[in-house]
Amino acid sequence: MSRNEVKMKPSQDARPEESPYSNMARELVELYVRQVCMIDHLCLKKALDRLERDIILYVLSQTNGNQHVAAEILGLKANTLHYKLRRFHITPVHRFVPEALGKPH
Repeated sequence: MSRNEVKMKPSQDARPEESPYSNMARELVELYVRQVCMIDHLCLKKALDRLERDIILYVLSQTNGNQHVAAEILGLKANTLHYKLRRFHITPVHRFVPEALGKPH
């Protein structure tokens, strides 16, 4: 075999090892497709937009609205996340709890 030739493997060997999460992810995608695409009759673009919006909202809820941390988790630059927030009409919520409210009188 010369240097430039590539030995092809059977297609079954080309698949990476499946983790327990891959089955869960597949089931979640199937559920999402059934719920969003089939029931709501959304086209692929709108379904993907809704999924992206849902993921952003979830990550923001987990970070208590901290956009910089959310951007890191999502693998986005902060400016990109801000653009997506405007695009999806998501109003940032800044959760500020004064110390006086947290302490008993």
